[in-house]
Amino acid sequence: ATVIRGFDLEVAPGGIAVLAGPSGVGKSSLLHLLLGLAPLTEGEGEVDGLRLSQIGDFVGRIGWASQAPVVTPGTLGENIALARRDASTHQVMAAAAAVGLSGDLDRPIDERGGGLSGGERRRLGLARALLTDAPILLLDEPTANLDAASERAMLDVIRRAARGRTTIIATHSEAVMALADRLVRL
Repeated sequence: ATVIRGFDLEVAPGGIAVLAGPSGVGKSSLLHLLLGLAPLTEGEGEVDGLRLSQIGDFVGRIGWASQAPVVTPGTLGENIALARRDASTHQVMAAAAAVGLSGDLDRPIDERGGGLSGGERRRLGLARALLTDAPILLLDEPTANLDAASERAMLDVIRRAARGRTTIIATHSEAVMALADRLVRL
């Protein structure tokens, strides 16, 4: 079934576009489309004037924080480093600290994410996105499951992470919406 029809979005390089709207309207689907995780049945997506279908390794140019980051058995630090296998320990520690996960990076995590709260999972996903040096940043509900104080702190992290990157954020949060150069209500 078609989720979104007649959608057109242009984001200036280095800009922040926020996709807002009720659950089920297609915010995450639009992000998944850019990642190649959802099919495009009609129309065309373009990045830097190139159609998505023409770009070979487009996903490698994206820093991605999903609503439910994949977690593998290992340590918290190893799970962050999945975003960039060649990252140094210092780089992993910096990404963790930036999102408030600067505690014990040797903390064991099981395959179901045992040992992580919902908010810590979001932070893990954002730490991975920060660890990449990708020019495009896609964030899906980056502050969900965070209390108000943690959300405010995360807004600063998102602002810093977005500098110099084209960023698209799907959210329900009014505070995150306020970061937008371009707010799109679906």
